[in-house]
Amino acid sequence: MSSSLPERSRSPGSELIPDERVHAALRRAAQLQIEALQRLEEQAAARIEDHSGAESGGFLREHVEAAAAEAGISPEYLRQALLEQDALGEHDADLPPWVDRMGVRLLKTKQRSLELSRTIDAEPAAVLEAMERTLPAPPYGMTLVDSAGGLPLEGGVLVFQIPRYTMGGGSFSYNATSVELLQLHVSLRAVRQGEKIGCEVTLRGDLRTSTRRGVWLGLGLTGVGGVVGAVVSGAAVAAVGAILPLAAAGIAVGAAGLGGAAALGYGASYRSYLRRMSAELETLLKVVDTSARTGGAFRPTQPLPASPADPLNLISG
Repeated sequence: MSSSLPERSRSPGSELIPDERVHAALRRAAQLQIEALQRLEEQAAARIEDHSGAESGGFLREHVEAAAAEAGISPEYLRQALLEQDALGEHDADLPPWVDRMGVRLLKTKQRSLELSRTIDAEPAAVLEAMERTLPAPPYGMTLVDSAGGLPLEGGVLVFQIPRYTMGGGSFSYNATSVELLQLHVSLRAVRQGEKIGCEVTLRGDLRTSTRRGVWLGLGLTGVGGVVGAVVSGAAVAAVGAILPLAAAGIAVGAAGLGGAAALGYGASYRSYLRRMSAELETLLKVVDTSARTGGAFRPTQPLPASPADPLNLISG
């Protein structure tokens, strides 16, 4: 009895999958991941109940962190979520599902936070001193408004308020205002680099307020027309006008006839400003890095301020 083998065999991981199966599999995988996250949330809630019970009207933080860890949720992310609740207050409200979906549709991004990290070849204490020199100074001008979770060199998180853009301000505040980045959460972590100790700096910012206001603005720019258009445009002005006066000027234009094209333009502009803000934060980390390694011997060069003369800058940029 003879047997034949294929001239070339494939390993299981090199199987060719048709295009239509790939798209279906990715959709199903995303759905399974969402369901798994929901199960983790339910398991964590059940474990919290087992730890401390609900009759007291609340739960001890250590019980919540322990239950989350048992359910497979990183304590770091739980602490970050609790910190955002404390620091953002009313701005911490979850996005309604329709707003989240509309944000993806209008803004063409699922990004709901900014997070950047950099490992610096300096001890954490030197990095903290560099931050003290850099973050409050031009061109950043941030104000330390809170500290949560302990001392910054012991795992705590520093909460900085980002200044709102005013005419003549620099590009940092302009880009932050354009994407509604209200605060920056900064954490330090010691890391071993061979025989030396370095420091990992992580910057985090919440974009849910940005998404919420962007959705209202995008709806206003679609120019729905008639009474509905007036209501939506009015709501958009109320939602963003006080914070983004440059963007508010574009809403009336959208309602007057630019319609979907204006909304698409705003979505592209929003993503562009997200990229710019990420670049600003990368530069901030680089400045802190340099200052920590040199002891702050030289001040960073202040970039030229943005000159948004065009009231539709946020749409066409």
